[in-house]
Order: sequence, then C-alpha cells, then structure tokens
Amino acid sequence: MPYSAPQPTPLPAHRISAENHNLILQTLREKVKKLPKHVPLANQTHPLASYSLPPKDLTKDIANDADVWEVWDQKLNVLLPHKIDDIKPLVVRGKFGLVGLVALLEHLVQDHRVDAGLLEGKVKRLVEAIDR
Repeated sequence: MPYSAPQPTPLPAHRISAENHNLILQTLREKVKKLPKHVPLANQTHPLASYSLPPKDLTKDIANDADVWEVWDQKLNVLLPHKIDDIKPLVVRGKFGLVGLVALLEHLVQDHRVDAGLLEGKVKRLVEAIDR
C-alpha cells in the first residue's frame, strides 16, 4: 500500500468577522471609559461637544441607511485624519468628550447597519491616539 501524506487543513479565509469589528468598537468604548484623570476634561466648546447629543439626533435628518454612511464617512474623515498627532487633541474625557463619538459610532453600526469594518481604520487611529 503506497504511503499517503496527510492532507493539510485549509487555512480559514483571511476575513475579519463581524464579531471582530464589534470588538474594535468595544475596545474603543473600554479605553474611553478608562481614560486616566490626567486626560483633559472636554468643555462645551470642544470639537467633540457636538457629539454629546443623543446619537439618533445626529442622524435623524438622513433618510436612509446608505446615505447615513455617505454623510458620516466624510465627517469622520475630517474629524479623524491619518496623522495620530492631529487626533491627539480629541483624546478628552467627560460628557463633551470621546464618549459621545463612541456612542455615535455604535449607533451607526447597530441602528443604521453600517458595516463596522468601514470604521476600522478610523477607530484604530483613535485607539492609537489614546494609547500614546
């Protein structure tokens, strides 16, 4: 009987699951919750203060879910540029701080079916700014 080498197990497709995308948002939420006291407290004039509204109020004027992403992708690209040093001033605590932005991102994914993968790069840059 000829020798037959065992067949290798196929590797899983390199695809990030929806759970991993949600994990990215969960990681961001946890980091924002645990911001140390030395991180500045945002006030009503901070650029993130406008995100302190209920997230549904921020999307209520957009008719459908596809348009929600088109509108917010552009706004988030301006808010979260590619250079981490430009994002660092957004690392602030309090009700006018990052907590509102996190709530908006979760709202986009949970209530408007935005693919969390579309937010991955933006969220990773924000997490990197928090970690620095």
